[in-house]
Amino acid sequence: MGEVAARRLAREGANVVGVDILEDLDAAVIDDIIAHGGSATFLCGDIANDSVCAEMVRVSASLQAGQVLVLQAGIVGLLMRPSYHPAVTT
Repeated sequence: MGEVAARRLAREGANVVGVDILEDLDAAVIDDIIAHGGSATFLCGDIANDSVCAEMVRVSASLQAGQVLVLQAGIVGLLMRPSYHPAVTT
């Protein structure tokens, strides 16, 4: 759901700041947005961490276009990844 919102907002001219604990997932979306002429920045981190949230706000504020803030967080996909559970073997 976050990917769809990010792509849509970028198409409409928004500066997108994507934050994800899994760098490979969100970074690919950000790279694609930029490749298609959009403006996007990626931060890797856990939004449960106050310093990550502070950095997210700092970067967003530096864009001076913060008229819309969309927060979407979920852990279902993360919990399903075997790499998240080191004791689990596939």
